[in-house]
Amino acid sequence: MNRALAQTVVACLGFSGEKSIQFEKLRRFSSRDWKRTLGWLDASGLALYFLQEVDNCNARAVVPTEILVWLDKHLASNRKRVVQLAGDIAEINQRFGQAHIKYAIIKGFSLVPLFCSDIALRVLSDVDYLIDEESRDRARDALVEVGYKLGDEGSIESRFEKPQMRIATRSDNSYAVRTKVGIELHTAIWSFELIHIPFAEPKFSLDRPHTQHWRDLAFPVLNDLEIFVLQLVHAFHHVLEGWVKMSWLFEIGYFLKQQESNESFWNTLEQYAASMPQFREFCAIVIRLASNIFGCTVPLVVEKWIAEMHPAAKLWINKYGRAWAFENHPYQELSLLSASKLVLFLHELYAPDAETRKRIRDLRLFPWKRPPSVAAPIKGKPATTLQARFLQSEHVVRRLIFHATTGSRYLWELPRWRMLNRQAE
Repeated sequence: MNRALAQTVVACLGFSGEKSIQFEKLRRFSSRDWKRTLGWLDASGLALYFLQEVDNCNARAVVPTEILVWLDKHLASNRKRVVQLAGDIAEINQRFGQAHIKYAIIKGFSLVPLFCSDIALRVLSDVDYLIDEESRDRARDALVEVGYKLGDEGSIESRFEKPQMRIATRSDNSYAVRTKVGIELHTAIWSFELIHIPFAEPKFSLDRPHTQHWRDLAFPVLNDLEIFVLQLVHAFHHVLEGWVKMSWLFEIGYFLKQQESNESFWNTLEQYAASMPQFREFCAIVIRLASNIFGCTVPLVVEKWIAEMHPAAKLWINKYGRAWAFENHPYQELSLLSASKLVLFLHELYAPDAETRKRIRDLRLFPWKRPPSVAAPIKGKPATTLQARFLQSEHVVRRLIFHATTGSRYLWELPRWRMLNRQAE
């Protein structure tokens, strides 16, 4: 990507400063600069949010026409995709109701209007359901009955997809109706088996969910406080995994802006988190990242949490956080010497002992296990076998390059990180 253009796009989406000045800066970028950056704009989840802001600020004149055509086309396509997805959700919800499953939709549709003004501005790769453990088997059966097939499954998560008639590739249009959408069942959000950091996850109640509406679709969601808490925990979990979608930080900034003067909400949050120091720490990191990148106002209660953060966490955010957040998704783009693994400096801070720190470092730097499957032959179509093998082999090579170069950058940066920490003591 053209990093200067990416940073200017983010500045145009910011919650502080004079936006007209930022939009004027876009004039200096050529169509070639934009084309180089479209992959990042798409993967970051900011493409359609940016288009909305362009229209809100009457700034179409500063963006090349062919880029606007690209954005307009994808917005129209994504609107159709959302409508189709709403029909799928309605069918699943009906089955869940018949099976007496306790559930709430999380992320996605539940974020409107708290985090997002229009669901069509979000590119949904999956639909997430939070369910209780007792309902897990019944929920699996219900999804199978409506045509879904179980894919990956962990201790707290099961992913389902409908059988595909074609092999998906990295160049697929994220906004197209035909692009596959998975269904994920969660019994919790924090996965110790992935992160290796013990965390007493906040409890989310499914006993009295709120009913939310989108057009003719009605669906249960958590209350406003729980939605906010879940988004923060979810975002920090992804931070420690090595990548966070930039649009998630933007949406958190949008929420902070909307609730800026809601003293009742922030007082309730302060009471809610009073006995959870680890939760306060993790949330402070996410909100500080969002604030540093999008300029959103941080409420006083969170300012207190930020002041109490681990000194090394503050140092990491100040020295690496912004550059790290701008990185391409490590599974979507081939980035040489990416900053992705510099998040290990932050990850290791929260390991309970030296043995766990070493385990985290070894797993992230030297992941010897086989990469996950990204392509499988389509049943009944023998011709797809060769294509699937090629795509999987390409993925393996890209992962080897990624791990070799990003691991080298981590090792190169390690002495400096240790020196900075000594100086800060």
